[in-house]
Amino acid sequence: RGMRLGADDLKSGWVCFSERRWGNSCERQGAMSNDGEDSRASGWNRRFIEEQFSKEMADRLRQVLMDIWRKDQPTLASERQEGERNTFLTRWQLGLAALYAEAENPEWASKLSEDEAKVAARHAPIELNGLPLWMENLVSVHVNAVDVTLGEELNWELEQDSGVRGHSTLLQSINSAPYTVAKVFLPRLRAWLDEGGGIPGDSTNLAGTTALLRQVIGTLLKHGNEDMHAYLLVVALRRLNDDLPIELVFVWLPTLMRIDPELGISALEDQIRAIEPAERSEAVTWFSVLFWDRHDAITLNAFTPQLLLRLLRLAYHHVRIEDDAAHEGSYTPDTRDDAESARNNIVKALFNSKGEEGWAVKLEMATDPACAHFKDRIIAVAEESWAQEIDSTAFDETQAVALDKTGEAPGSTNGAMFAILNDRLADLDDLLLSDSSPRDAWAGITEEKIMRREIARELKHASNGLYTVDQEAVTADEKETDIRLRSVVSHHEAVIELKLADGRSARDLRDTINNQLVKKYMAAESSRSGCLLVTLAKDRRWKHPDSGKSIGLRDLVSVLRDEAKRVEEAMGSSVSLVAHILDLRTRLPKENAHRSGEANSQAG
Repeated sequence: RGMRLGADDLKSGWVCFSERRWGNSCERQGAMSNDGEDSRASGWNRRFIEEQFSKEMADRLRQVLMDIWRKDQPTLASERQEGERNTFLTRWQLGLAALYAEAENPEWASKLSEDEAKVAARHAPIELNGLPLWMENLVSVHVNAVDVTLGEELNWELEQDSGVRGHSTLLQSINSAPYTVAKVFLPRLRAWLDEGGGIPGDSTNLAGTTALLRQVIGTLLKHGNEDMHAYLLVVALRRLNDDLPIELVFVWLPTLMRIDPELGISALEDQIRAIEPAERSEAVTWFSVLFWDRHDAITLNAFTPQLLLRLLRLAYHHVRIEDDAAHEGSYTPDTRDDAESARNNIVKALFNSKGEEGWAVKLEMATDPACAHFKDRIIAVAEESWAQEIDSTAFDETQAVALDKTGEAPGSTNGAMFAILNDRLADLDDLLLSDSSPRDAWAGITEEKIMRREIARELKHASNGLYTVDQEAVTADEKETDIRLRSVVSHHEAVIELKLADGRSARDLRDTINNQLVKKYMAAESSRSGCLLVTLAKDRRWKHPDSGKSIGLRDLVSVLRDEAKRVEEAMGSSVSLVAHILDLRTRLPKENAHRSGEANSQAG
């Protein structure tokens, strides 16, 4: 009180201010070591000062600190003696706290000169576990000062003997910094790669080179834009064509897989194509390194279901089930165990794949001989996950409103449109059983184009706002007889191919499913739901298309449904098909004829 403190007094008092003495011992409490809500070691905590003293005292202390850091110039690691590069002076921490105090003003960086900005940048490496929070403000105004100061320091760290260091502390801090800060240093990392960085001079520094290369690439992948990723893709392909040590291949191949999974899998196939499957082959090592649960393992979420299936087949070819290790009790996992875990990770990723492609790939996986040992499990998982996806489909606003008003929501997937299609086919069956049934009128129709119009009209009446009925694909001569139910919220549609069974053979009807319905109308990705709709107006029998035996309607239905199932499986369940019969035959004898028969019986 009433005393004017000098800079030296403040430096000495700063230490005592953040300590509490208990008897002869001194326990550092770190009262000034956290910046409250930011939880970063800063040494400046205004709230604590105001609680212990006053706002006026906090303001005066901040002003004194702002004068202090400008008068000091911390040295960088490259400027210190070799044995002192991992040390720094305690007073530089006070300068770091002073910068946090000044950075309370969001415009603080704009008031700095170029030289002051360079001094501020020199304080940044003193921060533990990253760069200071105020670096974003400093970079936004004085990017050149930061680049000249810390960029040159980064170059120095990258040029050190990798066998000695193998790690850049500054690069680690840059990697964890926000993009606005990290992007300043990306050109220097790219230049390092262009100049041959990451290529070991000899085998003595291979481990260090590998570690540093992985660190550089990790930063470029995290903070680089699409152009930077394209650059890394080209470099990765070029390096993988060189005769690299396996340690460096294990860096560049994962890089390629992260940028372009398909190219990455192709490169992996090239690398292990000549390797004979064995319990502990080099390919086993590859899988243990690439896909095991390591901190730098490849994330399989970016792989499409088809790529995952391709990768799974490769895994089962080299990490064979019959070679799996059998353990009893406690054990220490080795490379073989890690490769088996990697294979299991790929299986889990496939099980977790979503959408229609995920469903199709699971079924294709179930038919693969390599997966025969758990085929039933695959099918069960596929059915369960598909049911969950349908139940948990998120509706947009239009679908939600429709669901609220009508009890149904328009379909936005092929699966949803197939469900709507089956529901409307059931509605047609109910219509034929109703009091206002058009059965007799429809039974008298002998032309498919007229029958198509009648059925299309009923489907339109039953649309409930979910779809439109489209017949525009019909040609001018009316040879195309398909009906399309188009969703009102997406491009997805369900296709109906109509045939009158009264004058057609069983073979003709069966072949229509694949040759006409699927090949002609269901090629588009949004048209993978289809129906062969057959009407029958009179009693008749057919020849079985294979055996030639005489069959009735029930057996015809079985033939058509078996063919629909066969085509689905042949196409990897990428399409959904149904064969449906509209039976227009007279269900009961006419009432007058029935009564006339009774009268004749009584008369006799």
